[in-house]
Amino acid sequence: LTISKDPSSPTTLPSYGSTGAPWYSYYFRSECTEGTIAGFTNGGQNLFNGLSSMKILKSTSMTSINSPLFTGSSIENINMGNLSSTVSNLSPLKDTLVTLNAPNLTSIAANSFYEFSKLENVQIGSSGVMVYDYAFWKCTKLRTISTGGIVSVGKGAFAYCSAMEADEHCFNALATI
Repeated sequence: LTISKDPSSPTTLPSYGSTGAPWYSYYFRSECTEGTIAGFTNGGQNLFNGLSSMKILKSTSMTSINSPLFTGSSIENINMGNLSSTVSNLSPLKDTLVTLNAPNLTSIAANSFYEFSKLENVQIGSSGVMVYDYAFWKCTKLRTISTGGIVSVGKGAFAYCSAMEADEHCFNALATI
């Protein structure tokens, strides 16, 4: 499923079930295994609600995830090349998300990946990355964080991440713990 923005439409995808929500909000509820979003910078509330068969979500245009998009979803892979603002509201994916690839992301909000039981790999910003309190707390399968440099780590950010192996440049720029 590819969702592309019409040049005259707003930059936020409408919420699931709302008036004006595109046809894809109602169809493909269980058949869609991979989604690509093009042209939209944000998604409406519960946009991917109930997409239990979707495993991969890609976007080169979304810059933020700041509303609950994933209730009832089973996404394992998020690949968002322009995601830049603080990640939050991912908790519905805590038992399914394995990989996050967001090379422009420079801020991980407190509790963003708190107790994500399957999260293994994270690729985030090339420099100046801030990881807030308990961001990856008890992500016991988290093996790798690839980044150009974490400059700030909050309290308990990586506590109980027993499988973790940071890349060799991950903490070189660390300024604050």
